[in-house]
Amino acid sequence: MLKETSLCLLASLVVACGGTSPETRPEASVPADALAMSVRQVARVPAGIAVVGRVMHGVARAPADVDLLGFGDPIRVRIVALDQGGNLVSEVVAGQDAAALLVGVDLARVRVGQVLSTPGTYFATRTYTADFVLAKDLENPERNLPAFAPYPIEIAGVKGTFHTAKSGDPLSYETATRGTLVLEQAIVLLPFTSTIMWGGAIVGDLTILGAVR
Repeated sequence: MLKETSLCLLASLVVACGGTSPETRPEASVPADALAMSVRQVARVPAGIAVVGRVMHGVARAPADVDLLGFGDPIRVRIVALDQGGNLVSEVVAGQDAAALLVGVDLARVRVGQVLSTPGTYFATRTYTADFVLAKDLENPERNLPAFAPYPIEIAGVKGTFHTAKSGDPLSYETATRGTLVLEQAIVLLPFTSTIMWGGAIVGDLTILGAVR
C-alpha cells in the first residue's frame, strides 16, 4: 500500500502539471490503447519514483509493465499506481494529466522528456519531418515573429530547432512550410500538432508528420 506522504506528493504534482502538452495525432499502425505518456516532472517518494505527465495516446493502467524511452535503450519499469487530483485510479485515458508511481528503476535514470510506452510499440528519435505554419497578427504586428528558420521550438519541455528544407529559407505566413525538426533530446515517435506560443500569444502551429530514424 502507498504511504500517505506518497499520495500527497503525487496529488500536488498533478495539480502543478498544468495542461500544456500538445494534442496528439496517433498513427493508424499504433493500437488504439497503446500507451504513450510524457514525463514532465520527476520526484522520489517513499514508495518509488513519481512521474507526472500527460497521456498523449492510448490508456495508462496500473499495475502495468511499460517501457521508459528517450535516453539509450528502453528501460522496463512497472506502474504500480496512478493518481489524479489525489485520487487513485486504475486507468487514465489520452488527453488527461496524471502522476504515475514507478518501481524497478533508479531516480538517476528517469528524466524529463522521456516517455512511458507500451513495450514494443514506439521508438525514440530526435529528428522529425514537420510542417510549420507561422501565424500573422495583423492587429498587433509587434507580435509577429521573424519568418526565418532555423526557429527555436519547445515541445513538452524538450527544446529543439525547426529547419526549412533549404537552409535560410523564410517560413511562410498562413501556409505550411515543410522542414525538419531536430530535438535536443530523443522523444517518442508520436505525430502531433503543437501550438507555438510567444509572449503569451499563439504565433504558429507545428505538425510532426513522421520520424527520421
